[in-house]
Amino acid sequence: MAFNVSSVDFWKDRISTAVSRGKLHHSIYEADDNLWNAIEYRHMTLINMNVQATDKVLDIACGYGRLSKYFQPENYTGVDFSEDFLDLAKEINPSHKYIKADLKKLPFENNQFNWGIGVSIKWMIQRELGAETWEEMEKELKRVCKNLIFLEYSDGEDHYLVEDHEVIRCED
Repeated sequence: MAFNVSSVDFWKDRISTAVSRGKLHHSIYEADDNLWNAIEYRHMTLINMNVQATDKVLDIACGYGRLSKYFQPENYTGVDFSEDFLDLAKEINPSHKYIKADLKKLPFENNQFNWGIGVSIKWMIQRELGAETWEEMEKELKRVCKNLIFLEYSDGEDHYLVEDHEVIRCED
C-alpha cells in the first residue's frame, strides 16, 4: 500500500471524493458510518481521559478540524500542510485557529502546548514516508508539546482498534 501522503494533490483528491460522497470523514479514513461513530466515541473517550478542558491543545495534522469542536477556541490550534484541509477546517469551525505548518519545523515555542493530539498520523508517516521522517517529526512535536497522544484507526494492515492509542509524557 503506497500513498503519496506528502503531496497536497493526494489530499486534494481525497477531499474532493469525500465531499462528492457527502462523507467528509472519507477524506481521512474510509469507514462506514457505524465504524466511524465507534472510532469517534473511542477517540473522544481517550482524549477526555487525558486532556483537561483548560489544557492548550495542538491538533497535529488536523485535516478538516474534526477534533476542534471538542475544544474551546482559545485552547485549540490545528496545524496541517494542506491549504485545502485548512480552508475546510476554517469554514466548519471559524472560531478556531488553524495554521499551515511543516511538522518538522513548527512555528511554536518550546512546551507551548499541554497536549499534542495526532490522529492516524504516526503509523501512516512511518509506513509511507519512513521511520526517519517520523522520528524527525516526533522530536519537533516533543519540543512544542508537554504531552502527546496518538490515536489510530488501524495499523494500515487491517488491524482495527487493536493498539489504538499511545500517550507520551514528553517532560518525563
